Amino acid sequence: MARSPAGTEPVASGKADLTSGSRVAVVVNARGAGLGGGGERARDRGRAAVAFCAMNTIVATVVISLASLLALVSLIGAFRGRAMGMVLLVGFGLLELAVLVLLGFAIVAVAGGEGAHVSKGTLFGYLVGQALIPPAGVLLALAERSRWGTATLVVAGFAVAVMTGRLLQIWQGQ
Repeated sequence: MARSPAGTEPVASGKADLTSGSRVAVVVNARGAGLGGGGERARDRGRAAVAFCAMNTIVATVVISLASLLALVSLIGAFRGRAMGMVLLVGFGLLELAVLVLLGFAIVAVAGGEGAHVSKGTLFGYLVGQALIPPAGVLLALAERSRWGTATLVVAGFAVAVMTGRLLQIWQGQ
């Protein structure tokens, strides 16, 4: 931590943001006390912000991986002429759960003041749309008990993977 000569002026120390490569500024004075609170609370908030960004990336990676895997399994099932089975149903249920966890993390981050540079309408539009895709794909696959029902799951899995990647770009301000 950098110290000012007088020991009372705030000095900014940067923590690397694990998702975007930008820096998160944590302002502390020379005694380690953050502006607006004790030194430990300011450091904990800084660690929490970095930890949240890392967790957000981890959950997004899980969503992208699971969605891609489900799209691949669905594609194999569609080529083999099979209707959706229990494996795909459970898989898309887990995907929906992961998407809802990502939605929860985003709501907490925005409520906590993170993402001030992000268009909230675009962010939540993607999040809500992404949360609607897996159940819609499963309902269509249940209604159409042929290879084409399984093919809708290919599109649903691919769409969730792409939308999650775009969400990360939106969150990083790109």
